[in-house]
Amino acid sequence: MTKRWHKSTKRKPKVGEDILIIWKEDKAITIGTMLLDDDGKSYLWCCQEIFDWNFVAPMIKQWAYVDKYFEKELK
Repeated sequence: MTKRWHKSTKRKPKVGEDILIIWKEDKAITIGTMLLDDDGKSYLWCCQEIFDWNFVAPMIKQWAYVDKYFEKELK
């Protein structure tokens, strides 16, 4: 599989998956994880903060699944 960056943030990443995030404003790269709250709604845990995906999505330039991005290196 190729290293695939997702440019669209309309769809949320899968729950339980770590993602690499490139932010629009400062071009910083962080790692976040999509998790579920007690009500079964997904949220992004990133930078020691909890975010609603719809709130942070406009701030994200691109994102990629960590395991897919480093698939070749992990073999």
